[in-house]
Amino acid sequence: MLADLPTPAHVASPETMTDRGAEDSQPTAQSILDLFERLSPRDQLDRLMLVVGMPFQHWPPRTLELSHRQIKFVEWAVAAGAAVMTKLDAALKECIRNGIKDIRNDKKRADKRTPHPKAPKASMRDAASELRKDRVLVQSCIETLAPAAGGLLPIAAQQTASWAERLHAQRLLLLSCVDPSTLSSVARTVPFHSLFADVEKLQVARQDSPTVWQILESRRPAPGVVVAYAVGESGERWMRTLPTDDFDLMSLRARLEHTLTWLLVLTTPETAKRAHFDLQGTWIEGQIDFIGPRLRSALGPASGDLVACTN
Repeated sequence: MLADLPTPAHVASPETMTDRGAEDSQPTAQSILDLFERLSPRDQLDRLMLVVGMPFQHWPPRTLELSHRQIKFVEWAVAAGAAVMTKLDAALKECIRNGIKDIRNDKKRADKRTPHPKAPKASMRDAASELRKDRVLVQSCIETLAPAAGGLLPIAAQQTASWAERLHAQRLLLLSCVDPSTLSSVARTVPFHSLFADVEKLQVARQDSPTVWQILESRRPAPGVVVAYAVGESGERWMRTLPTDDFDLMSLRARLEHTLTWLLVLTTPETAKRAHFDLQGTWIEGQIDFIGPRLRSALGPASGDLVACTN
């Protein structure tokens, strides 16, 4: 019914993300190919070959498909040595940053072309909020800012601390996000905050899909953080077992206190909608940020200015 939550030993902590560039200073063929997947527009090969100084006689023929030309280019860069690989890595990240800016500028231009009634000028925070409501732009950001292979998205230290404090004080916290990868990263950071240093970390076994009450009935009175990743069909069924009125909520909190349990629920707005669960309440945060973690994952320390603009 419950399983141990894996310790995120392989994930850089939010506090040490600024040192990430030093740890990953040597790009590999795979990391370069991963960066190619994040380009928008996808075909920027000619510009990159010019930037890194690839001799024209070595340029892959245009008769090849784009993916094959990229592989040929990376093979040449690997053979050319570490300096060329580092230069190519930097050039790709600059192209990715420019692509993100273009997405935002396209949105702004589209808004200008659409007549709107006169209203006070929106703040940057309001503009960022509108960006998050744009489903097309949300999906574009998710696809462009794919997480680095083999790692989780880096959640900001202050945000992790805020969620951990709320969970510790209320015993119950539900976070919702359109990006499942961000939810997975939250599941591997919040329960491992120092507030929960000496407690068990457990996750709901998806194959069993027990109700919240069954979970607590099986719990012995021992401190533990239980993470419920409620996404998809099984998550929809599980969400229907959560309290929907004040009386059930008080009963659940009493049971959590009796069993020395903290419950962290992670879901998507779509799953909650299908379960007819209203994402409102002091123990619920309906739309957590996913753009910041993906920017930090894709661009490392260079993401600082962009993250600030989306907050």
